[in-house]
Amino acid sequence: MPNTRLPPRISRLTNLSKNLRWSWYPPARELFGFLDRELWNSTHHNPMQILREINPIRLDKASTDLQFLDLYDRVAEEMDYYKSTNADWFTSWMKSPFRDPVAFFLFEFGIHGIGDNFIC
Repeated sequence: MPNTRLPPRISRLTNLSKNLRWSWYPPARELFGFLDRELWNSTHHNPMQILREINPIRLDKASTDLQFLDLYDRVAEEMDYYKSTNADWFTSWMKSPFRDPVAFFLFEFGIHGIGDNFIC
């Protein structure tokens, strides 16, 4: 479970870390790397592990860092847009040529090697 001591201003980091969109969306990867580059590298780019292990002082500093907050707000807003509009590549590319599609396979589970993201 990610760190529950997140400052209110950056409380959405938990939700952002749980959505695998970060693994293919460079600004989201940059966001987690910004928090602690060394920890980002030592956790093999695992945002949930970063939120579990990061020093709370770093989180407090990030919650007042204007450069971080600008990136955080952009990533959060783009995630909201992505989720609210079904703005995924499949929808925009296919325009649903099938009346009743049978299946849509999500290959995102093979994108990144951080297996513990799906353990409750």
